[in-house]
Amino acid sequence: MRLFFDQKSIPMRLLIILLLFTPSTLFAQEGTIEYSAEFEMQMPSIEMVMENLPPGIPLDSAMIEQGMKMFSQFQNQIQAIPMLMNYSRSTSLLTFDLPASATNTPLGVILSYPSTFTDYTEGKTLSAVQNFDGDDYIIVDEFEPLDWVFMERDSTILNYPVKQVTFSSDTLNVMAWYAPQIASAAGPLAFGGLPGLPLMIMSSFSSEDSPNFEMNFSAVRLEEGTVEPFSRPKGELITREEWMKMMLQNINPFQQ
Repeated sequence: MRLFFDQKSIPMRLLIILLLFTPSTLFAQEGTIEYSAEFEMQMPSIEMVMENLPPGIPLDSAMIEQGMKMFSQFQNQIQAIPMLMNYSRSTSLLTFDLPASATNTPLGVILSYPSTFTDYTEGKTLSAVQNFDGDDYIIVDEFEPLDWVFMERDSTILNYPVKQVTFSSDTLNVMAWYAPQIASAAGPLAFGGLPGLPLMIMSSFSSEDSPNFEMNFSAVRLEEGTVEPFSRPKGELITREEWMKMMLQNINPFQQ
């Protein structure tokens, strides 16, 4: 008996086989994840503060004393912040609410954006901010994934099999665990671009001309499946340099 196959039907047959025999978790490409994010910062020296004052800011001893007092109150304190991230296969929307005790601290500077949208395909991050008058702006940044090193270590987090990756540079060291079954490039802050959703991240930043700090993220809740549509934040597009200049002008009206 002669067998005849229509070549045009082969892709459809393969698709049917994949749908029947591939675990459904491999198709989980959107959902919501809640992280418990811990931040710890070391107090900078007075010399470091003086060297890193923005250009045009007068050297006011009272202002420096106030700044050092703020840093000293935050020294060696661990702040745990809940972060909620909606994700799809190639986009994410990260939101969080800072506690009142952290608003006027270095942590408030690091996490000063109420929401951040990232498109990992376009390589763009859009952060929603407001100026002192309450006007809405969107800071546009380039998103460049870290040069992750994939390790041959497996574990389990929240009942998901995870794999380990690391990154190391002169200033940043990161170890993360991601879930390959959750097909999304999303990740909190700069820690996306993996072939699966990260469920745990431990990072430390050290530099001679800026305060040293640690950021750790642990997934505490994960809901796979369809989420309410989320979109890019709205506001006037602005570069980070333009935003910093605007803020400095508000602090010092004589700044040009």
